[in-house]
Amino acid sequence: MYNRPESAERVTDHLVTLGISLPRWSYGPLDPVSVYIKLSPNPDWMSKAKRVTISSISVGIEEEIIYNHEGDEPTRKINTLAKQRQTVGVRMPEAGYFTNLGLVFPARELRDNEGVLLRGKREYPMYAVSGFTTTGTLYKIEYYLFVKAKLSSARDILLRQPIVVCPFDHAGCKEEMEAIEQAAKDAAHISPDNPMLPAKTIIKASDPAGLRALGIAVVGGTRKPLIE
Repeated sequence: MYNRPESAERVTDHLVTLGISLPRWSYGPLDPVSVYIKLSPNPDWMSKAKRVTISSISVGIEEEIIYNHEGDEPTRKINTLAKQRQTVGVRMPEAGYFTNLGLVFPARELRDNEGVLLRGKREYPMYAVSGFTTTGTLYKIEYYLFVKAKLSSARDILLRQPIVVCPFDHAGCKEEMEAIEQAAKDAAHISPDNPMLPAKTIIKASDPAGLRALGIAVVGGTRKPLIE
């Protein structure tokens, strides 16, 4: 479900509309983050919208930690993990302005200065990310992909799109999902009462080979044990 594309739009002063499109909304360490950006003028205010100048467009990833999110006074702390800025400096075209911006999701180095990978603890597993999307009783960690368009003759537009951050990259998650799907298929053939035995076989009276499955054959109108 995290591979489906996501799109969003934001308007500040009804002159310019900022729209973004993401090919997927789940990322891990060193995953490429690509954003399709579109700035469209308002056709009802075209004369004013064409006087707007696009100064720059910024893309980044923010980590928002909310302490006591279930209480009356939650505390929010926002950290910028990665940011990229592109200078544009053009007037708003009548057909709109389109561009693609991308960055790499930051990863944490697990090795020390000498290149040694330290042994991790079971209580504190070592991941290549500083944090991931999670919700607890005392705190909650969320991640946002923000796109900011700095304009002249119009108000700046800021759009924050929530994303999901995973401790594993996209390739690792795909391998894990394939293993989980295969395990689920194998579990369907196991009896829940005794996992050492295969699943129970149900034979209906209307089955044409039902007696054969039970080891019985009809010979001369009499049921006899089947000997193969």
